[in-house]
Formats: sequence, C-alpha cells, structure tokens
Amino acid sequence: MTTTAGEMLIARRRQLVLGLMGLLTAVLTLVYVPQAGATPHYQFMVQQRTAGVPVGCNDLKYAAVQRLIEPGEVLALEDRGITCGNRNYTLILALGARGLLTCADVDWNAGNGYLNWTQASEVLQFVPGCQLSNYSKLVAIAANKALSCADVNFWQTQGLISPAQGGWLRALVASLQGAPCPLPQTAPASVSSPPVSSPQPVTQPSVYYENCSAVWAAGAAPIHRGSPGYRAALDSDNDGVGCEIQPR
Repeated sequence: MTTTAGEMLIARRRQLVLGLMGLLTAVLTLVYVPQAGATPHYQFMVQQRTAGVPVGCNDLKYAAVQRLIEPGEVLALEDRGITCGNRNYTLILALGARGLLTCADVDWNAGNGYLNWTQASEVLQFVPGCQLSNYSKLVAIAANKALSCADVNFWQTQGLISPAQGGWLRALVASLQGAPCPLPQTAPASVSSPPVSSPQPVTQPSVYYENCSAVWAAGAAPIHRGSPGYRAALDSDNDGVGCEIQPR
C-alpha cells in the first residue's frame, strides 16, 4: 500500500516519542534497578519464571497495582518475558499505583498511541477526575481498532477536534485499517442570486380637460371612462363615453 504523507508524519512523530519514552525508561531502570536488595515479590516472580511456572501479564499487573514491586522492577520483569506486550502501559500502571502519575501524563501517553482505550481506562482509576482530551480519547479508541473514518469526520465537523487533529486521526485510521479515510464532504457554498426587482407600473401623467372643446382640441375625443382626463362632467349621459359631439 502506498505510504501517504500523513502516515509518514505519524511514523516520524512516533519515532520521536519512542526516543523520549526510551529515555524515560532508561532513567527509571537506573533508579529502580533490581539488585540484591530487590523487593521479595520481584525475586519470587523471577524464581517462578526460572522454574518454568507460568507467570504472565495478569501477575505482573497485580504486582504493580498492589505495589509489591517497584516501577523499575516492572521493566526488568518485562525484559525477562513476563510481559503485557506494552512496556509503557505496565510502567504507567506501576507509577499510577504509587501516586506518581498526573492527568497530563495519561493524556500524553494516550494521545501518542502508548495506551489503548482499555489500558487508559485502567490507568485513569489512579487519577480521579481526569478526563482525556477528545483527541487523546480518539487515538486510544483507534488503538483498540474501534474508531472509524466516519467517527473522525463527525467529531471534526462538530468542532470537537481541530482540522489538524482530524488529519492525524484520518491517517491513523487509514494505516490501522488498511483503507483510505477521505476528508469529510462539505457542501459547496450556495451563491445567492441578486434580488430581481419587479417592474414598476408606468403611471400616466395626470391630464385635465376643462371641457369638451379642450378634449377635441387635444385630439382625445371621444374620451372613454378610464382614459386619462376622463371625468363625469365630460360625459353628460353617463354612458362611459364623453364628448362624442364636437362643440361648435
């Protein structure tokens, strides 16, 4: 499938974020590196793993949430194959259990694709009152492959995310689903026609004939009712036609 410009930007951004998260992981590993004085539960899990006893993701999460192991030990156990498939998720879970997590931390990780919606929901229990931004929420939902192109377009057209965020999400959805995600269709702006003015009736100039001599002199005789200048005084028999006979 041809790589779009949006997907290339996402890949570059993801590489940058991976570098930052790698640096954070390295620092935490140095701080919490397990040695002879490591927590007893960490040693127990290592012994279980070495003995071939199944130790998996749920065991790791339980130990992290119950604070039986240190955050750095979580990473060390991940390296030993006791993993949930997402080092950032289990590390953030351990930090949250120890009160070392802020709402901004969760929002940043969700918005950069390091927590899917299920994982973000678990982590948020340690940050009461935290609400993810609309963009981060949609990225996390997309990581669960539960976001459609129509969803993105709806949120953008409703003004709930910016056009730039909509572009990022469309590229993300397209890469995850292997299908293009087009821009929202906007109706062309209607061009209003200028108002058409109705023609004004042509008014006849007011005409006044003093008598039938004037009517005849003007060449308007005989004058009919409704014609300019007609009036009852010019129509002696009131038949609608005035000045039928030329005065002498």
